This record gives sequence, C-alpha cells and structure tokens, in this order.
Amino acid sequence: MNPMKDPAVASIDRPGGAREKWLATATAMVGTFSMVLAATILNVALPGLMRIFAVDQQTVQWLVTGFLAAMTTAMVANAWCVERFGIRTTYVAAMVVFCAGSVLGACSPDIGWLIVARILQGAAAGLIQPLGMLVIFRVFAEGERGKGFGIYGLGVILAPAIAPVIGGLLVDLVSWRATFLIALPACAVGLPMALAHLPGRDDTLPVRRLDVAGLVLLAGTLAVLLWALSSGPKIGWDRFAVQGGLIAGGLGLAAFLVWEWFAPSPLLELRVFRSPAFVGGFLLTLVLGGGLYASTYLIPLYLQQVKGMMPSGTGLLLLPGGLAMAATFPVAGWLTDRVARSVPILCGGALFIASCALMGGIDAATGIPWLLLWILVGRVGLGLMMPPVTAGSLLLLEPHEVPQASGAINFGRQLGSSLGVSLISIVLDVASGSHRDGFALLDEAARRAALAHGYDVAFLTLAGVFAVSLSALGLMRQSR
Repeated sequence: MNPMKDPAVASIDRPGGAREKWLATATAMVGTFSMVLAATILNVALPGLMRIFAVDQQTVQWLVTGFLAAMTTAMVANAWCVERFGIRTTYVAAMVVFCAGSVLGACSPDIGWLIVARILQGAAAGLIQPLGMLVIFRVFAEGERGKGFGIYGLGVILAPAIAPVIGGLLVDLVSWRATFLIALPACAVGLPMALAHLPGRDDTLPVRRLDVAGLVLLAGTLAVLLWALSSGPKIGWDRFAVQGGLIAGGLGLAAFLVWEWFAPSPLLELRVFRSPAFVGGFLLTLVLGGGLYASTYLIPLYLQQVKGMMPSGTGLLLLPGGLAMAATFPVAGWLTDRVARSVPILCGGALFIASCALMGGIDAATGIPWLLLWILVGRVGLGLMMPPVTAGSLLLLEPHEVPQASGAINFGRQLGSSLGVSLISIVLDVASGSHRDGFALLDEAARRAALAHGYDVAFLTLAGVFAVSLSALGLMRQSR
C-alpha cells in the first residue's frame, strides 16, 4: 500500500496530523495489548490446570505452544491480508476471532477444547501483532521510529507486566476461566478505535494471490515438529513416530523455505535476507522470542512447584520485573536513535545472561528478594535489546521491503517463542527426571529437589544459548 494515498496515514502531513499518528499508534497498542495479555496471563494458572485436568507438564505446555504456533502461522499471512483487505479490516476480523476464542476458552469442558481455544486466540494474535510495526513505519519519519517503537513497546509490554498479577488474582479469587475473559474489554475499546483511526485498503494496488500451499506446509510442519518435541519425553525418543516426526518437521521446514523462495507470491519474502544486517537481526529476534517466552514459562512454574507460592503471590513477584521492562522500552528507543545499536544490545544481552545464570544457581535457601532482583535484571536486559534489534534489522531495507521484512521479523520472534517453550520444556523434563532417578526413596522433599535441579539446568541452558546468539550482532554492524 502507498501511505501517501491513504487518508488515514497521509493526514499526518496536514494540521492535526500529529495527533492522528498517535491515535493510530494507540489503536495498534490496544490490539497488541489484548493479544499479549492473552498469551501470558494463563502462565500462572498452568500448575493448577495440571491438577484440575490431571495432565502432565508436556501436555499443559500445549496451551502455550499451541497459541504460539498458531500465531506464527497466521503471522506470515498478515501481509496478504493487509494487501487484500487493508489494515482496518484485518484488525477488526482478527479481534472478532480472538473474542470467539476467549469465550470458548472460558467455557471449555476439558483440556482438548482449551487447546483449541488457545489456537484461535493465537491465530488472531498472529494477524494483529505485525500491524503495530507496520503502522509505526508508515506514520513516523525515519529519525523518529526509535521513539515510536519505544512508546509502542511501553504500552505493549505493560500487558505481560500486569498479566501475572491479574491472572494470579483471578485464579485465586474467581477461577482460571476468568483469565480468558479479562481481555474482552480491551477488545471492545479497540474495535471502534480501529474503525476511526486505522487506514483502509488501497484499491489502486494489485493484490497477490494467497500462498495457500505455503500456509498449509508451514502449519503442518509446525504441528508435526511440536508434537514430536512434546511426545519425546512422554513416550520415548527412540520411538519411530517421534523420530519420524522430527525428521518430517525438519524436512517440512526446509521444503517451506524452498517453496517460499520460488513461489510467485510468497508468504515470507526470503529475498530480504540478502541484507546481512537483517539476517543478524532475524537471528537475534529468534533467540529473543525464545528467551522471553521460555523464561516467562519457567518462572511461574518454578515459583509454584518448588517454592510453593500461590498464583497471586507469583504474579506479584513477577510485577516489578515486568514494570521495569516496560519502563526500559522508551529508554532503549531513545538510545536506538542516538548511539550505536550494538551498545544497548550488548548491555541488554549481558543482563539477561546474568539473570539466567543467577537463576540457575537457585536452591531451597534462596530468598524471595533475590529472586525478585534477578528476574528484574533479566527483564531490563530484554527491554534494552528489543527496540534496537527491530529497528536495526529494517533500517537498510528499501521502503517497499519493510512490510514483508516486518512480517519476517515477527515470524522469527514467534517461531523462536514456540520452539523455545517446547525445547526448554524438554530440558526441564529430562533434567528433573534424571535427577529424580538418583533418589532411592522419592518423597515430597526429593521431588522438589529434583524439580529444582531441572529448573537450574533449564535456566543455565537459556544463559548459554543467549551468550552464543550475541555473535549474530556482528552481522548488524552495517546498521550503525
């Protein structure tokens, strides 16, 4: 779409236009806020859902990975939806699907329907989240985009900051079902705002055909791969079905990339990867997504399963870190426009690595204040990294490449998120299980000791992966 032909965007050049760009940004923030709130609010309820539905950790993690996998798949269809229907209609339709999934989740009679509800929510989130990045790139000048991302991120990151507190209180005082309904008021605000302030479709531009084959191939690949990763710890990695699933998932992902390279109208424009800066940013985004969601998955489970905290107490402990991360975003956005992007990225990476390493040394004697501090340090680190990684990835691209590149960046973040949760769940299960086997008599204290060991290994694994990933920063040196 041509932004100068769209009155909702071109109005920024007329009197009152500055107000309009902030209203458009606020609308995108409301939509993304609802989606991120839904993605994270259920985490504090996972230990309780394991007991209520009598399922193990590998099953309940599908409530997270199902959401993220659906988001990843829908995200690559976002560019086509925007071309075909426009930002406004895509936003409104996704909000309606999200509301339907939320109501279904609140009414679900078993874990199967609950997973279906999460998949619907994730699909809606996949359509809405890239819109925020696209709106900012269209309504802000190049020198202001860091500020735009910082303000947008501040609003968006408030969702995971307050989600654990809200979720914990709802679980303790009402029911886990209420966590599915809490985002509906934000949806009710976002829908009229979208109709008033988001741009519609540009009828002068051609619409590419939807790459149905690529969409089906990606969805099938993620489903098979995540099934194999979740089934391995339960039925054994030596099973033919699990090994076949892993091989099929790897081949499917390779086939998807080959198809997208040659497809006339690809879902994922791989030619943007010709920019080394974009490749570096994509790799960092992949690991950032994995680190954010893997740690968000691990910490509430640890606090409840090992420390024995209630969901509301867990949420309150996570609140300072979430607020610190939100407060860091504007600072990181300001730094992105003024200093070499490697500075906040390296500083943020070092803080997150230190946080995970410290969390990897926790034991029964570790006090709650220390846990609160280490969580806060890690969240500040992630907040410092996200704006410069995103802005640096897209800086050297041509304007017409930005929509596809923003979709690829969001795809990388969500692919990293879904794989990160699945892989860290495996590390936790294997590490705690192998440690548990060393006890001759398994009592409650021994069970907690085994779980604590598993969490230690999982956090140290996150620290190691993050440390290695910072080498991708060398590819971003072209982006200042």
